[in-house]
Amino acid sequence: MNYNDLVLTVEQCGSISKAAALLGVSQPAISAGLNSLEKKLGYPLFDRKVSPVVPTEEGKAYIAYLHEKDILEENLENRIRDIRQKGGGIIRIGAPSAYVDPLIVPCIKEFTTRFPGSGIQVIDGSVRSLTERISRNELDLFISTSAELPENIRTDILLKEHIRLCVPSELPVNRQLREALAKRKENAFQLEVLKDENFIFLNSSQPLQKLTDAYLEQHSFRPGCSIRVEQTASAVRLAISGCGICFASELILKQLSGRSDLCIYQLPDEYFCRDIYLARIKKKYLSEIQSGFINMLKQKQEVSNHDTT
Repeated sequence: MNYNDLVLTVEQCGSISKAAALLGVSQPAISAGLNSLEKKLGYPLFDRKVSPVVPTEEGKAYIAYLHEKDILEENLENRIRDIRQKGGGIIRIGAPSAYVDPLIVPCIKEFTTRFPGSGIQVIDGSVRSLTERISRNELDLFISTSAELPENIRTDILLKEHIRLCVPSELPVNRQLREALAKRKENAFQLEVLKDENFIFLNSSQPLQKLTDAYLEQHSFRPGCSIRVEQTASAVRLAISGCGICFASELILKQLSGRSDLCIYQLPDEYFCRDIYLARIKKKYLSEIQSGFINMLKQKQEVSNHDTT
């Protein structure tokens, strides 16, 4: 039994029995393996008196060492590959689902042309789940809507995005919004006209929802009814179907250009302009294909910014 795999699986599962099931061994075998390793090390790795099982302080240090060891081994493997064959291997990139089409998909064709024989794995999920996966060395880099990530993760600004208000075209309130806009010099609107409308919000932990909550709180606005979803893409789909009003990235909405079932309104940049980041582990070596993909992402954003100015 590989003791290091055992420790990482227990830490991931938070349970001896779940770790045993995942590894395909018996629970006593997991316990015996942990006991043997802890005896060898001279300190306990987990507090097994609580549920879920959690690492001790020594265990946290040992688990961090295992992750760093994996990174060093992968760094060496990638360096040798770059020396011997100039490219090759696989890049694993993640993004919230709404950002896969506008940011990652446009780079894939160029990537496969420039790096024949290399592979690419695209994984979508929330920023939280992607952070967990890159910490377990299951990702090489990911698109993040927040810079508030663990200390071992580096973030570089990829682009600035503007958030827009999306209102189903069928709602009568659009007339009131247009009238309110016509009476004001700036392209803004009065929240009061939306007080009786349904809103589609993200979960409160989502970075975009934090921006939205701060804006609504400052303006003492409380919607009468709201729906909660996990991803912005889901919120936009619900708005298109007429279920309510949502807030969404202009980057995402560009994918819907030409649709007549949503009315899009500009929001104040001081509240609704934010940075989008490219996140990766700080000490991790960037292979040739990883550096190449990052450069493609940045170049396409530079072209996009130039086209919109």
